Amino acid sequence: MTLETFERWLARYKSAWEERDPQAATALFAHDARYYETPFSEPFTGHDGIRRYWEEVPHYQRNIRFDYTILAVEGIFGYSHWSATFERIQSGEAVRLDGILQVEMNEDGLCTDFREWWHRLEGGKVR
Repeated sequence: MTLETFERWLARYKSAWEERDPQAATALFAHDARYYETPFSEPFTGHDGIRRYWEEVPHYQRNIRFDYTILAVEGIFGYSHWSATFERIQSGEAVRLDGILQVEMNEDGLCTDFREWWHRLEGGKVR
């Protein structure tokens, strides 16, 4: 993986999340990819599992903003610090997330293994 490849991947990830587009999110992953939302969760696997995960976003989140800073690219791994804000659709509550992600990428530029570590802060209304 190159810095440019990882930058393009993250830009597409940002767009998929902000636009609440499960198909665009799924397209970033290899057909047999593993997606670990947290270190202790079972991974969502393959396109079907990852798409099901991302299909929840349009039902629960709106006004999403995702930002990232690339920390390192080493071999097939890319690391990024990221933050996101969104509004919960049902309650109107504001949510802030701050995390680190690791992407393992194949030669086709698709993620084969995705791992996140993040914290959440909720409260208040989004205006």
